[in-house]
Amino acid sequence: MEALIHSANLIYLVSYVMRDILWLRVFTVIAAACLILYFYFLPYPLLTPVYWNILFIALNVFWIVRLLLERRPVQLTAEEKQLCELVFRLVSPREMISLLKIGKWKTAEANERLVAGGSELDVLMLIHSGQACLIVDGVKTQTVNPGQFMGSISFITDEIAPADLVALEPTRYLQWKKSSLKRYLTKNPELHAAIQETLNIDLTEKLKTSWLQKTTS
Repeated sequence: MEALIHSANLIYLVSYVMRDILWLRVFTVIAAACLILYFYFLPYPLLTPVYWNILFIALNVFWIVRLLLERRPVQLTAEEKQLCELVFRLVSPREMISLLKIGKWKTAEANERLVAGGSELDVLMLIHSGQACLIVDGVKTQTVNPGQFMGSISFITDEIAPADLVALEPTRYLQWKKSSLKRYLTKNPELHAAIQETLNIDLTEKLKTSWLQKTTS
């Protein structure tokens, strides 16, 4: 009988060195099962620790199932694969799918104004296909291409839109409400950091493009 309790403690020790949370929980379940057998088959069974370990096993089995479901391969559409390669390289495909679910796909016609300069912008947009441009005082200043965000500065700083944004051709884009996206990211700190970095990369690319346009004009 003592072999059971020694085995349980050794398995617990092994679980503590596991870097993968899934395997940690699997070994914890095995150790708890050993303890249940030990306490139940004593000459005078100790049922209280038996019940507690059953509860621990149930909780860990719940998380094991959840982790396995989360690790299932994600089937992406051609559209989603393109976004993953163009924009969401810092997040997992499953995280990207969760982001897409809280956004809305929209289509703009050529010359349709997407953002009015000087207005408060309550959305973040991402171009999938087509092209748009920023217009200041009637002058086109910068184009926004597939894989680039629209409203990223406003999303980060809450400032008003600095210029009109107009579709140059039929444009398909993804749109998130700022409040909903920020609330979702607040609940997912690692994803929040990845999206923040993605937006920073987007802004850096736009600044680089703007600088090149000025130096070559």
